[in-house]
Amino acid sequence: MAVNKKGKHVLRMIDRLGYRLTAHLFSPVNRLLILMFRKRKGDGVLHISMVTHQPYVMTRHLRAQGLRADYLAKGESWLSYDEMGWDFRMARVRLPGPVRYLYEFWWAWRLYPKYEIVHSHFLQLIGSEFWELGLLEKMGKRIIFHFRGDDVRRKEINGKLNPGLNCCQECDYPESYCHDPRKDSLAELARKYGDLLLVTTPDLKDFVPHALHFPFMLPELPGQSPPNLERKREEGAIKVLHVTNHEGLDGTRHIVEAVRRLREEGFAIDLVMPKRVPFQEMLRMYGEVDLTIGKLTMGYYANAQIESMYFGLPTLCYIREAFLKEIPDCPIINVRPETLFERLRYYLTHRKELTEIGRKGPEFVKKHHSGPLLAERLIKMYQRGARSDMRVTEG
Repeated sequence: MAVNKKGKHVLRMIDRLGYRLTAHLFSPVNRLLILMFRKRKGDGVLHISMVTHQPYVMTRHLRAQGLRADYLAKGESWLSYDEMGWDFRMARVRLPGPVRYLYEFWWAWRLYPKYEIVHSHFLQLIGSEFWELGLLEKMGKRIIFHFRGDDVRRKEINGKLNPGLNCCQECDYPESYCHDPRKDSLAELARKYGDLLLVTTPDLKDFVPHALHFPFMLPELPGQSPPNLERKREEGAIKVLHVTNHEGLDGTRHIVEAVRRLREEGFAIDLVMPKRVPFQEMLRMYGEVDLTIGKLTMGYYANAQIESMYFGLPTLCYIREAFLKEIPDCPIINVRPETLFERLRYYLTHRKELTEIGRKGPEFVKKHHSGPLLAERLIKMYQRGARSDMRVTEG
C-alpha cells in the first residue's frame, strides 16, 4: 500500500531517531576505541567524496609527491575517472537507521585510525550525520572540508549578494534541495570542526568567507596525459559544445536561444549538449567540436572549461569582474546571458581571432591547474595546519 507524504515523513523521523539512539548507545564503545587508537596518529590523508573524478586525480598526484593518499567513494555514479576510480567504496544501501549506523561504524574504525588527515568533499564523511567529528578531533586528526557547489551555496544569500546575475535565479532543483535543514546542519558542523576550509571556485566564498580557493585539478594522472585529440573536424557547420548537468544553473536556455537566432541569420552552427556521458568518453568529444560555452550565471569557470582550454578550444563563460584580476592571463571569452548572442556572432565572422584565443588555453591551464603543482600546494596547506608533522616518504 502506498504511503502518503505525511506517512513518509513520520517513517523518516522514526528512522533517524533509531539511528541517533544507536549512535548514543555506542558512545562508550567509541570512547574506548579512541583510547585504544589515540596514540596511533596514522599518516597521510583519506579523501571522502561521492563518486567523481577529482578526488581520484588528486590522490594520485599526492601519491606522486610521496604522500600516502587514498580515496573513499560513497555511492555509485557515471562520473568516476574509470571503472576503478577509487581505493575504497561504500555502497549506497537502504538500511534501517540502527543498521545504517553499524555499517558506518565498521567503516569508520576500519579506516580513520590509519590516517592523520581526513579530506571531505561535497559534505561527505563516513557518518551520514557526521557523528564521528568529535571523535576525530579527540584522536588528533586534522579535518579538511572542501566545498564544491550546492553543498554550501544558498539561494537567499546568492540573491542578496549578487542580485543582478546569479545561478540560483533559474535554478531547476526542487525547493527542498536548497532549503534542507539536514544539509544546513552538516555545513554548520563543517565550519565548526574544519581545520581547513576550501572552495573549488571563488564565488563560493560568498557562503564560506574564510575558506581558501583551491582550483580544480586538470584531469590527467601522473605520467599520463588525456587523449591525444587530433582534430576530427570536417568542413561544415561550426560545432559548439555545452556540457551541463543542471541547465537552470548554467544558463543553458540562453545558449540554445543564441544558437537558434544565429541559425536564423544563416550561420552554419550546431549545438552539442551531451547528457550523462562517462568521463573518459567526454574527454574524447573535445576533438570533435570547434568551441565550447560554459556557465553563464555562476560567475566563474569549472571542470569542463578547464578541459576545453587544455585542448586548445576557444571557451566562452561568465566570470565576475572581481575575479578577473586574479587571472589576468585567462583566455576565456567573458560573456553574460545578454551579451552571448552578439559575442558569438562577432567571433563567427572573425575565426582567426577565435583560433588565436584557443591557442592560449593550454598554457593557462598548465599554469593554474597542473596536477603536480596543485598537489604540492595542497601538501603545504596540510603541513601548515597539521597538529603533527606529515610523514612524507622519499619520492
